[in-house]
Amino acid sequence: MKYKDYKLLDFLMDEDFQQWVFRATEASNGHWNRVISKYPEKREIIDQAKEVLSGIDYEKTGISGSDKKHILINIQRRITKSKEAVSTPHKYTIAQAGNDDHLVVTHRLSQKKDISRFWRGIAAGLIGISIITVALYFSGYWSQNAETIVVDYWEKSSLKGEKRSITLSDGTKIKLNSNSKLIVPRQFLAHERKVTLVGEAYFEVSEDASRPFIITSNDINVVVLGTSFNVRAYPAENTIQVAVATGAVSVEKTSDGLSVDQDPVLLSPNEMATYFKATGNTSKENFDPMAVFAWKDDILYFKDADIYTVIERLEQWYGVTFIVKTQLNEEKDLNGSFEDKSLAAILEGLGYVFGFDYQIDGKVVTLK
Repeated sequence: MKYKDYKLLDFLMDEDFQQWVFRATEASNGHWNRVISKYPEKREIIDQAKEVLSGIDYEKTGISGSDKKHILINIQRRITKSKEAVSTPHKYTIAQAGNDDHLVVTHRLSQKKDISRFWRGIAAGLIGISIITVALYFSGYWSQNAETIVVDYWEKSSLKGEKRSITLSDGTKIKLNSNSKLIVPRQFLAHERKVTLVGEAYFEVSEDASRPFIITSNDINVVVLGTSFNVRAYPAENTIQVAVATGAVSVEKTSDGLSVDQDPVLLSPNEMATYFKATGNTSKENFDPMAVFAWKDDILYFKDADIYTVIERLEQWYGVTFIVKTQLNEEKDLNGSFEDKSLAAILEGLGYVFGFDYQIDGKVVTLK
């Protein structure tokens, strides 16, 4: 079974998941962080499963493996029964919304009003009690205290060669760069505004002192109250960069989606944090605003860029694929900007500087 299809019981019964909760290692942290990054809609269920397992000390209570299985199945049975009474039969709904072409993912969960206290109650209730007691514990508790909370997620993606502007329910404005994806609840929770970013986006966050705005991306959280900044977090790149235009931003390293015991990097205007995935280290420095922010104004900007960096940027900007059939001059660097220029016009100038001819055939560009 793939993780995208996992329900709560599947995580509870997964031995790799149990090992991670009870005895986490660097390798298991990496594995489950990748799972969460790939399936961010599963984060809430994973957190619930961790909450349940974290409160069970099997060694102290002497619960056997078979008893453990019955306990976990009993938990899931009661949850499922309550869901069937208050929710629709389908856990996820994918649909078109008006003229907007994003996916609408409706995630329905039956939860207690105080979710954290409820899951801690489950964990505590499992310690030192028999299966019969567990069965009695769940026989009426869940149905009496459950209510339906609907978390409606939508996903906005941009292909290579396109950019998108998004306005969230709180008034936050986002410019999504090409080949990027944003996952966000249509209505934020009462205590926070959290979104997930894969790729690059420029944020103008609407100020709300009572609800911090949090962007999760790979191994970092970007936490703000109201400001404008850029986040570049493409999975294929070795770094994640956060650059601030106005206001202030806190960049936190995370593990399993939670902040680790490490001081966050605080950024002011014209400061940028670079997180290195390989080492887990973060540096802070000043930056050239044009080099970071120009894309959001539809300006293609190059600074000390070699020809292969230029080609990579053009592929993403125009949504094309390059085939190189000649030796390119790698000793020259390009500095300059292009605004509202066709790909052919740019290649005409680059061909003169770097010494190549070109041919455009649909989405394929051949340099020769």
